Amino acid sequence: MADQLERLLEVDSEARVTIQIVPFRTEQHPGLAGAFRLVRADDGTDVLYLEHAQAGILIQDSADLKEFSERFADLRGAALPPPESRQLIEKVRGEFR
Repeated sequence: MADQLERLLEVDSEARVTIQIVPFRTEQHPGLAGAFRLVRADDGTDVLYLEHAQAGILIQDSADLKEFSERFADLRGAALPPPESRQLIEKVRGEFR
């Protein structure tokens, strides 16, 4: 576990990666409705990727993109800020050493 947490800290140092943790004590948050990915291609095209047990689908519908962009913003609002998330990872990593 300590190695996995160390890897998260390494990735968190990359400019294109931001890690934010939703605290366990948060009973309700938008992430509970299921996983999703919002992706911006090199050409600027936005895509929503949804995955379930049988398949994954790409969606480019603007209404769906808007809904999930808002959900993502709400999820970030429920999460700890990046510096606090990093501190939590460092603290938990120390507990596994």
